[in-house]
Amino acid sequence: MELTSIQHRPLSEMAYQEGDGTFRFVLTSKSDDLISVDFLYGDTAYPSPEVKMETLRMSLAYHGPDRDYFLVRFKTPYERLVYAFLLRCRSGETLYYYGESFHPGLSRERNDLFKFPFAFISNRVSVPSWVQKAVFYNVFPDSFIGRKAKPSKGKNLIYGGNLQALAESLDYIESLGCNAIYLNPIFKADSYHRYDTEDYLSLDPSFGREEEFRAFVEEVHRRKMHLIIDGVYNHSGPNFFAFRDVLKKQEKSIYKDWFYRLDFPIEYRAGERAKPRYATFGYEPHMPKLNLDNPDVRGYFVGVARKWIGEFGCDGFRMDTSDECSPGFWRFYKAELRKINPGAVMIAETWQNPRPMVMEQGFDGAMDYDFRRALIDFLVNDAPSSELAKRTGYLLYRIPVPNRNAMLSLLSTHDVPRFLSLLHEDKDKMALAYLIQFTYPGAVNLLYGDELGFTGLKEEEYRRPMEWGKKGVFVDLLSRLSSLRKSHPSLTEGDLHPVYSEDGGLYAYQRQSREERIVVAINRGTETRKLPFSAAGKPILANRYVDGQLGPMGYLLLLK
Repeated sequence: MELTSIQHRPLSEMAYQEGDGTFRFVLTSKSDDLISVDFLYGDTAYPSPEVKMETLRMSLAYHGPDRDYFLVRFKTPYERLVYAFLLRCRSGETLYYYGESFHPGLSRERNDLFKFPFAFISNRVSVPSWVQKAVFYNVFPDSFIGRKAKPSKGKNLIYGGNLQALAESLDYIESLGCNAIYLNPIFKADSYHRYDTEDYLSLDPSFGREEEFRAFVEEVHRRKMHLIIDGVYNHSGPNFFAFRDVLKKQEKSIYKDWFYRLDFPIEYRAGERAKPRYATFGYEPHMPKLNLDNPDVRGYFVGVARKWIGEFGCDGFRMDTSDECSPGFWRFYKAELRKINPGAVMIAETWQNPRPMVMEQGFDGAMDYDFRRALIDFLVNDAPSSELAKRTGYLLYRIPVPNRNAMLSLLSTHDVPRFLSLLHEDKDKMALAYLIQFTYPGAVNLLYGDELGFTGLKEEEYRRPMEWGKKGVFVDLLSRLSSLRKSHPSLTEGDLHPVYSEDGGLYAYQRQSREERIVVAINRGTETRKLPFSAAGKPILANRYVDGQLGPMGYLLLLK
């Protein structure tokens, strides 16, 4: 047994309370090292010298090629816990694990054990339930031109997509099975991408009028859909009123503390690439960095939430460049957002491990670029399915499960090349990518046009305008996958368990809920393969599958 492979971290993604008060504890070990794990716990304040301990058997929640994840969930009236793990090893050893070390027996001294010091209600991990069932249709507003709506005209546009085009496309978006919409920036700004905000309290005039937007949000909700919008709080644009005042009044501006690192005199020259004398996003002069620790700046952005979340009824924000913003601001803002709308979500843009954003800064979930990287390795670089299984286990348990269920799995975004281009336009592989994305825990993010087979490696290519009148190569598949997510709770609420992985391209896993179990199998290889597990059950979606044989680039969803 490899003792160094045993991992448990108190007060982390391995020890927390969910919103309903359920405790969840996780321990990991090297794959196949442990026969079983018991969880022993008691009341820290038990009124005798020795704490009375209760025992629960932990379930093997994830059996991967390299690691096993053991899980226990339970409710208890105890508000303070001491706990330990009893490990039964395949080597025949029996060890207790507590206090970050191994012992032959259980200590009678409660302070030697692991502790959950107090079950604060405010620390419970709670995420609005609608998110994990969401299939977002992600719209880059300037590029989303309509069938009938005339493109807008203006100085900060390329294609002129607008609210009218989006509104007339709601039937189409619903037909894909999407039940949520994510809009890239819509506020008044200087550039076509609108990530250099001029006024956070106004719609960009080229996008539409406020009364139109209010009616649009109401129609989205009438269809029982949700809508989140981009919040760009790390930086403003050069015409943001506070920055204009700094440029005009310099050190005498009452807004000078709204920005980071002002080295007076401050100047702004449009188009100049020299490093400015103030902090910015990516050394971009037209994106001065905001000081989100300033109380007045915080108050301003609370007002932004009151308007768009409270008054207009949007269902949350995706926060741009969130990992470059003040960590303390996000916890403050999450609390204020929940006061305005308890069902509103806050999704982080981060390209790395989202753990700090959800565990320390209060985000519900994040854009899951690590999921995208894992699929690139498997489908583009032909990494073995065993490697995908290893990475999947890590991705699923590196943050609390409620937050995992609010992660937005993605293939394409407005910031990266279209996934189909990375696959060298291999539509069979793209279908496998969609199959994994739609059967993976969490929400789905579908970038506009991907359903039509959009390609593009450069920004001007992957932000191309929406096209109408052409047959969408993936429309039928995406509609079917969305329908299956709606009709089978296991695909949105169930845990994921590996079934089979190897050094090649055959991969299988199952999603299991209380009501049902669905096995997902894909064959990335070039030869027909016999499934190495029982094919008993009802195929609910299949391609190149016959009697337990899965053909090249074939897939199967099997209801057990």
